[in-house]
Amino acid sequence: MKLLSVAIITLNEEKNLDRTLASIHSLADEIIIVDSGSTDKTQEVAEKYGATFIKQEWLGYGKQRNLAFSHCTGKWILCIDADEVVSETLYNNINQIINSDLEEKIFEINRKAFCFNKLIKYGDWANSYAIRLFQRGCGLFDEKEVHESFITDCNIRKLDKNSYLLHYSYNSVFDYLERFNKYTTLSANELAKSGKNAKNSKMVFSPIFSFLKSYIFKLGFLDGVVGFVISVLSAIYPLVKYFKLREIRQQN
Repeated sequence: MKLLSVAIITLNEEKNLDRTLASIHSLADEIIIVDSGSTDKTQEVAEKYGATFIKQEWLGYGKQRNLAFSHCTGKWILCIDADEVVSETLYNNINQIINSDLEEKIFEINRKAFCFNKLIKYGDWANSYAIRLFQRGCGLFDEKEVHESFITDCNIRKLDKNSYLLHYSYNSVFDYLERFNKYTTLSANELAKSGKNAKNSKMVFSPIFSFLKSYIFKLGFLDGVVGFVISVLSAIYPLVKYFKLREIRQQN
């Protein structure tokens, strides 16, 4: 019986995928990759590690991940992004979990961000937990286009923060802003679908609170100028998201 399936969704991840698969392939019984139209060497890299490569037009983050899960046959599924690397400690923990008879079936894993060529140690991006390891059949992601959530009735266990995924998030501000525009649009569309309105108070106070929380209260200033830039960019996110929602409402 296969113990561990690794599920990844990709789009032009040639530069990241080799590093990601190298960190986990020796533990995985199978690797399932669902690709939404890569034009680089993503498929070539995937097949180098014996991955099953499935081509699927983009369905949204939740649906795309769930499609990858539907092709998994292992008892356990590790869901990671193509720009995340499994640390040695996490590797060992996963190995222990899948070879043990534990009551817990779902695990939250810490993610450390490597952004703008710097490991982020403070602020909102320093440590963020997400459900990434679970027994097949114990849950699925909702169908949101972005910022999807894992839906389950099972108990969730949080792994130690030193057992982490290293997330190589953004190489440059250009890279960030390119994806920033995409994510804020998707988020605004999700809010519009759920019937939310863009309140002026949200656009004014959310950015201020976001910056103070990340840069001051969570000590983002200790990451130097990169910490400042990250805190500012994160603060602008809700402003742009809600202003785009406002424009959607006006257009309708």
